[in-house]
Amino acid sequence: KMAESDSDLKYFNLPLKKKQALRYGENSHQKANWYTNPLIPKNLAHAEMIQGKELSYNNLLDLDAAAHLVCEFDRPACVAVKHNNPCGAAIADSIFLATQKAYESDPKSIFGGILAFNQVVDLQTVEYLKSIFLECLIAPGYSLEALRQLSQRKNLRILKWPAIADQNHDLQMKSIMGGVLVQKSDSFSALTDFQNKSQVIGENPSEKIWKDIIFGEKVCAFLKSNSIALVYEGQTVGLGMGQVNRVDAVELAITRMKNFSEKNVIDLNRVVAVSDAFFPFADSISYFQKAGLCWIVQPGGSIKDAEVIQYAQSHKMNMILTGQRHFRH
Repeated sequence: KMAESDSDLKYFNLPLKKKQALRYGENSHQKANWYTNPLIPKNLAHAEMIQGKELSYNNLLDLDAAAHLVCEFDRPACVAVKHNNPCGAAIADSIFLATQKAYESDPKSIFGGILAFNQVVDLQTVEYLKSIFLECLIAPGYSLEALRQLSQRKNLRILKWPAIADQNHDLQMKSIMGGVLVQKSDSFSALTDFQNKSQVIGENPSEKIWKDIIFGEKVCAFLKSNSIALVYEGQTVGLGMGQVNRVDAVELAITRMKNFSEKNVIDLNRVVAVSDAFFPFADSISYFQKAGLCWIVQPGGSIKDAEVIQYAQSHKMNMILTGQRHFRH
């Protein structure tokens, strides 16, 4: 087990062991291998491959991203990942409902994606997914009836990982040319602490809105920056990510929300917009205002905070300043 203090060591040694050679890396001309750390006994390498084609390099990256996010939720949750970004996420009273909501978040993007669950997958859920092309499913378990149904999809990769929510995420490592960057993993405050630390400008959020704020912040933190998450009743309804300016991320999220609203009824007054970092100007807030949104969540910290807040107040929009940024590169 790696401790947080390990990130300060002068020499950082990892006893990595080769698990298997992969067919190729991100692209077919790149050679790749999978190495695992035997000091972490419940890692992804210990997930049971129940069926399907051999896992690819990209599958593993997406499985890792999906599993990291889905285990952040206590309620039944489903997370869809595509190209290392969540494209749909939801929490509900059952895995089936969470899956339905995650899929409906963005049916176009989920095609060919990966689904992660934080509870046992049942037959009803599998029946719902049977006509959707997916690369992988990963969950703590599956009912016998669900496995029988899934066995008809020979190429679909099915992973069972009972310890999916049992992981140690204290440290993160990323390779750069000639070295490795090590940092303490991102983390989230519990609801009460989050409320106490946040500054509310405008109307006080209801309990439901607070829950969506927490849900949206977690989803947004797993999107590549710049990122915006629009959420509604425990469901993502518009995601914008990987943009080189915040306005583009806002516009992308709003466009996807408009696509969502063509088939689903939502109350725009209760949609929460979450940003992974501050708004440098009020222009992004104007896009939210024109789209009919009135709940904005951001960390604050820009030299233009006063201007951004003033715009929100003058247009009767509510803003929650969390004081904590969640970049992901």
